Amino acid sequence: MKLAIFDFDGTLFCKDTLLFLLNQWKKQKKSRLRYLRVYGSLIPLSIQYKLGIKSNLSKEEMKLLAVSKFNNIFIDMTEQQIKEYFYECSIEIKEYLNKSIITEVEKVRRLGYHTVLLSGSYEQLLKYIGDDLGIDTVIGTKMNFGNEVFDNNKEVQIISGSLKLEKINK
Repeated sequence: MKLAIFDFDGTLFCKDTLLFLLNQWKKQKKSRLRYLRVYGSLIPLSIQYKLGIKSNLSKEEMKLLAVSKFNNIFIDMTEQQIKEYFYECSIEIKEYLNKSIITEVEKVRRLGYHTVLLSGSYEQLLKYIGDDLGIDTVIGTKMNFGNEVFDNNKEVQIISGSLKLEKINK
């Protein structure tokens, strides 16, 4: 099998995904209070990261912490509400996809490669993008639901670092 693996964050999509999703939350006129809470919790991490301020956290740990803080925006939302939010976000994301990567995806698909979209971003969001691009397999961070409502008490396994390799091998 010939395999072509494409990363989403920083490759197919050149913007900061979490900040983009947060801005989409505001644009979609969702809860302003949730927006402010999550935004306020992400500012210190963003400043540290962008300014290269040393902390006791690795880049990977900072990324995991940021996703964990961002997940608070979904508390008490149903799976359907979250899917609708990601669908609307995916429409906006299409404008910012890297055209040369899209061309490469099309090229390898024509050559018979099995295509994979791999990212720490939310799997449901990635599925919308992957479907539009004809990607064969999407591997991303799965959200936990209980009784069809987002369960923030269960730890989310964010697909990053060595976990990406593990998922590809699987």
